[in-house]
Amino acid sequence: MLALKPDDHLALNNIGVKLMEASKLKQAQQYLDLAKEIKPDYPNTLHALAMLHEKKGELQEAFKAAVESLKRQSKKNTPLYKNGIGFVLDVASRLTSQIDSKKAVTSFVNELEVKTNTDIRVREDTEINTAAKIEYAEVHGRDHDLVLYKPKHPGVDHLILHELTHLELAHEAREAGHP
Repeated sequence: MLALKPDDHLALNNIGVKLMEASKLKQAQQYLDLAKEIKPDYPNTLHALAMLHEKKGELQEAFKAAVESLKRQSKKNTPLYKNGIGFVLDVASRLTSQIDSKKAVTSFVNELEVKTNTDIRVREDTEINTAAKIEYAEVHGRDHDLVLYKPKHPGVDHLILHELTHLELAHEAREAGHP
């Protein structure tokens, strides 16, 4: 088939998938890469590449390819889409279990303190109305920015990082001349 039509992305994709199923990952990569080169937005190839990356232990790449596959699908009620959602959630869960979120928070705080030239404090507060919030130094008449969070809320470190991102974006806006 490929001898007659070497640019057949479907044939290349299917051969790549069969090679992957046979644990011939290097050859599978070659065929799937060719299929993607011919038709870069074909969701089946993107999903197959996600699966291949996952088999190779490349979870970041697997996640990216799986998300890209989902973006390229116009019909949301298909087996590929449903399997893709499950795949993304599984890989995301495995990725997050590898991350030291406390270290990520500390690192981001340190980075922002240097960037903004302002101290940043992070503190528990069970009385706030939201799961987390940022209080800007200049708004509250302080010499430091303050991130408050509810300690019992799930994903606390994610929420803190989210609030710190607001701080970073506000700083970048000021630097660009936007108040």
